[in-house]
Amino acid sequence: MLETVEAEKLGFDSDKLQQLTAYLDKHYVEAEKFSGYAYLIARHGEIASLICRGKSAMRQEAADGFEIAPDSIFRIYSMTKPLTSLGLMMLVEQGKVQLNDPLKTYIPAFANTQVWENGTAQDYTARPLERDMTLHDLLTHQSGLTYDFVADHPVDALYRRKQLNGARNCGKTLEEFVDILAQLPLLFAPGTGWNYSVGLDVIGRVIEIVANQPLDIFFKTHLLEPLGMVDTDFDISPEKKNRLTHCYYHDPNIGYPRAIDSPARTIYDSQPRFLGGGGGLLSTLNDYYRFCCMLRADGTLDGKQFVKAETLAFMRRNQLAHGGDLDGYAKGSFTATGVEGMGFGIGWSLVLDATKTQAPTSNGTYAWGGLANTNFWIDPVKDLIVIFLAQTMPYGCYPIREEFAQAVYGAIKD
Repeated sequence: MLETVEAEKLGFDSDKLQQLTAYLDKHYVEAEKFSGYAYLIARHGEIASLICRGKSAMRQEAADGFEIAPDSIFRIYSMTKPLTSLGLMMLVEQGKVQLNDPLKTYIPAFANTQVWENGTAQDYTARPLERDMTLHDLLTHQSGLTYDFVADHPVDALYRRKQLNGARNCGKTLEEFVDILAQLPLLFAPGTGWNYSVGLDVIGRVIEIVANQPLDIFFKTHLLEPLGMVDTDFDISPEKKNRLTHCYYHDPNIGYPRAIDSPARTIYDSQPRFLGGGGGLLSTLNDYYRFCCMLRADGTLDGKQFVKAETLAFMRRNQLAHGGDLDGYAKGSFTATGVEGMGFGIGWSLVLDATKTQAPTSNGTYAWGGLANTNFWIDPVKDLIVIFLAQTMPYGCYPIREEFAQAVYGAIKD
């Protein structure tokens, strides 16, 4: 059971934290943007605020809802990526892989991958790569891969044509997915830009090959069970379904969220064919806080070391090839990070210059989010862990991330 201490003792104005909750209740739960939400704010290793409000369902499904609690199960989507990234870095520490290893070493289908030159999705030309795509390129979204939903470029259309959506319902195994992906051209040459992509799904396949076990078993064996993340998995067992929230989609055509997944008819009922390292895990506030505590403590939790402090320090450094921020380097219209003043580490965005970002965080803050408006950040300057969980997609359909961050930092007194 997570325990809180008096917020004032951790340097917070408790009245302002209460105002934050009241704001979220009024503008998100009562307005039926979110059925409910959960958040946790910790500082100096202790929890100042743990709030669970609203229910797991709303509108037509309201009668099926339950009160949100710290062990309510949420779909965390791309908040899976930091776990996958850490898993690969564990293999690096063991000497089983190197970050500059060519991807084709592990997945031969990528030996002949080319980069887009010009044309349309129906008729295009591509050229050979000047250098091989590496594992580091994949971990840092500098590989030239993309997502099907971006819809900025003909390469995105090629993904849609091949049904390479990187989602649970893609109908392919991870092995099948990467082999088809390797046949398509890259958006740009590896190491010449940043583009949010299925790269972490490919990393998930590399983990399977190197560890010689499916990704879900690797996660359970090396991360989830040792960390005590008892409710985090790719599927949900029958005895836990009563804690699974509904998931909603903010439909711009009707102007309000509609349910797209529910405990009674959830796609998480059974293990998916596609075990995506880029998204697909279910988790709870309890569980993800344990993961964040391990990150804050330089790779240790409850006396067990998961990765070395030096490894995490490296993951928290800017990995962009040009050494700068994402401004002018990020490709396409999609970014969950903003660009100016933001870099990218391994597994998360990274604040390089807080004076240029849209959020009031400190330099060195690392963070990531998920499709249904979940996110976390760890601020090493303020010694802060923040986790927010909701279940309405898409990410960014409401300004919750910016509003929440402003309120959290506005409540800090020292």
